[in-house]
Amino acid sequence: MRRSTMVLGLVAAVVATLGALGTTGQAGPVAPRWVISDLATRKGASSTAVGINERGQVVGNSEFPQAEGWAVVWQHGRSVDLRRGAGDVDMAATAINDRGQVAGGWYGAVTAGQLRAFLWRDGAARSLGTLGGTDSRAVAMSERGQIVGSSTTAAGTWHAFLWEKGRMTDLGTLDGTESRAVAVNERGQIIGDSTTAAGTWHAFVWQNGRMSDLGTLGGKESRAVAITDGGLVIGDSSTVNGRQHAFLWQQGSMRDLGTLGGRTSAAAAINERGQVVGTSRTRPGHQRAFLWQKGHLRDLGTLGGSTSSAAAINERGQIAGVGATASDETRAFVWETGSMTELPTLPRTESYTVVAINERGQVAGSRRLAQEANVLWSVDRAVLWTPT
Repeated sequence: MRRSTMVLGLVAAVVATLGALGTTGQAGPVAPRWVISDLATRKGASSTAVGINERGQVVGNSEFPQAEGWAVVWQHGRSVDLRRGAGDVDMAATAINDRGQVAGGWYGAVTAGQLRAFLWRDGAARSLGTLGGTDSRAVAMSERGQIVGSSTTAAGTWHAFLWEKGRMTDLGTLDGTESRAVAVNERGQIIGDSTTAAGTWHAFVWQNGRMSDLGTLGGKESRAVAITDGGLVIGDSSTVNGRQHAFLWQQGSMRDLGTLGGRTSAAAAINERGQVVGTSRTRPGHQRAFLWQKGHLRDLGTLGGSTSSAAAINERGQIAGVGATASDETRAFVWETGSMTELPTLPRTESYTVVAINERGQVAGSRRLAQEANVLWSVDRAVLWTPT
């Protein structure tokens, strides 16, 4: 059976190649594997993407220079301003789930000029309250509707919180004074950072009402970045010699992921298969995107220049990030099965950033428009790359 599959695959590959070459044996035009869309918002406004869900909805933020901003959801070429029904406020989105619910922070007339975590759903936003203080901000949410973030307490210190079914729970600290949550998985496990009794910041995991210290790689501090539904945690930690290395934490043990020969590395994302992506310094000092899997750290290369960085990975193992070209331009890429593909560009663009990739291979990011001589500020535009 395997032999037949291989033969059929080889025949299909030959047919595809002949079709591309045509009758003359010359390579014909090849359609791009992704197309890029400029996610429009109000004319003249700047916009940036912060996330994408499996439905292809992109969430981000938009603003005019030196003016209030607003959260936006883009879908099917249209944008929805989340301030509608929320009053005259300054609103910033941070996360979206597959149900189209959005979380973030807002302030203005509705919140009496105080920063408040919000949940937007069914066309309206609601304040999630605080832990007894004046301010709060949501940073992540699950498909179950659990929202995590940070809030000031009555004592004026910031604590990580879990909001669920209308109730905000204080997650406490690691015997220090402050904590902040950064992510939550579908099992309700929450990760973040907290000060310890010694005043240093350590990564934590919170579950079943208890906050556990993940420790460090021998140094003083660590920070959490992401968690899988299986409970794998990635982050960065200082080492015994004062360097910063990416780590993978699993079942009470923190593993040093190493570097690509340089002094530092930083984790950015992980999938359920345990594949970790991020950025590391090489021995010559260049910044390179990496993939860590099964104990091996791999340099993903560049787009012809000297630098690259990975930002996201999906369950198919597709990695999205940015890299420098031979002409030192910053362009977006998707890396898969050993090959880095440069994503399409739009005119009048200086550089690109990437924030997320979903299971369909859609990539959300932003582009920095080329600055005009008579304009005193830089303008960003959210973009979406979609596989053809």
